[in-house]
Amino acid sequence: MKVLLVLAFVGLAFVAAEDKRLTCTAFSDSLIEKMNDQINLELHASYLYHGYARYFDRDDVALSGFADFFKHASSEEKDHADKLMEYMNTRGCRFLLKDITYKDVCDKINEKKPAELSSACICEFTAAATGGDPSSCSANRPEWFNGKQAMENALTIEHHVNDELLKLHRSTNDPHFEKFLEDNYLDEQVNAIKELSDYITILKRTGDGLGEYLFDKDLDSKY
Repeated sequence: MKVLLVLAFVGLAFVAAEDKRLTCTAFSDSLIEKMNDQINLELHASYLYHGYARYFDRDDVALSGFADFFKHASSEEKDHADKLMEYMNTRGCRFLLKDITYKDVCDKINEKKPAELSSACICEFTAAATGGDPSSCSANRPEWFNGKQAMENALTIEHHVNDELLKLHRSTNDPHFEKFLEDNYLDEQVNAIKELSDYITILKRTGDGLGEYLFDKDLDSKY
């Protein structure tokens, strides 16, 4: 009888140890929710950039440099989401994948975009194949092919992603998680924002037509 009690006690202790091992004890439920929201945001950005990459690859747009740039950007955002999911697994947390819609990310662009930047016409147009309504763009067809506008949309998204990462960083007192964000996300976001800002400035100088074509060739050599 004593042997059975000892074995039962050891078994309960083992289960408790297992439960503790698999529980994300270092993070609050609120922080875990924010981590899941960040994963979803990164995947939304990846989805948008993937749509742009395929848009610029079309035969009636034919800007392969922009296509390569946004293909690379889409892959990076997907890697960011995957890296955070992997980190949550390492810490014993559970990630939750949520629905992604193209409309959601386009709405976010329109909501966050500074008034001085052009409307998200290109976002509406690329969504048209899935039921979007590009009617508000129909009066100004050349804007559908505007690489500068796509870069402006990307800059809006990157600013939003960066803002949410900073909020996530401030939400934790866990040194390991803070370092993880600093090493893998924050520096990269600052660099991405600078790169996009530079590209937009250059595209403003070059304009559409031949200037955009030459800029596209330069992107082609980089990506």
